[in-house]
Amino acid sequence: MKTANYGWHSADPTISVDYCARAISRHLTRLKCKTVLDIGCGNGAMTRLLQASGFQMTGIEPDRKGFDIASESVRDAKFYNLGVYDDTSVLGKFDAVIASEVIEHLYDPSALLSVASRHLNEGGYLILTCPHHGYLKNLLISITNKWDPHFHPATLGGHIKFWSHTTMRAFLESQQFHVETLSGAGRSWPVWKSMVVVAMKNSANITPDLLLRF
Repeated sequence: MKTANYGWHSADPTISVDYCARAISRHLTRLKCKTVLDIGCGNGAMTRLLQASGFQMTGIEPDRKGFDIASESVRDAKFYNLGVYDDTSVLGKFDAVIASEVIEHLYDPSALLSVASRHLNEGGYLILTCPHHGYLKNLLISITNKWDPHFHPATLGGHIKFWSHTTMRAFLESQQFHVETLSGAGRSWPVWKSMVVVAMKNSANITPDLLLRF
């Protein structure tokens, strides 16, 4: 489902791009991934940073303005004006699929995992980041009366889903993904800014044991 305007005005990175890109790049390097699909790539800032680290990047973005900015500002990367609710059959297979600060915006988060599953190579990895909302962090936000500025309901394209490590793990398991690691980025636990989750599609040779880092 393409959108008319999600608020992109320039190629400048958002606040979360820097610390999420560092975490994602470390995992991609550790896992020896070369080809990467960036779901919800926005203005291409994350795609650009990962490409500079040596990864072969493809991005999809439903917002036309974001897609245009990404296409103009990131050389030697492929971009498609598509979202997770669209037909993505034009895309190929990838060593890794990433979605940074995207899933919290989706009415149907399972659509993102369907796209990832469809376009991952056998043995490929899904890497998600999203704002972290655990009990202690939520309590601190409540005590300091920061909920209104934190999630102002009038924000264009704001967050509509609030994930903790517990709900994220349960959701991925329900969608047939095996969580390899769950860590954080931006501040330290228990007040991570974002969760960073690495997962694989379930298969016969994957054990049910989960490795959680929090």
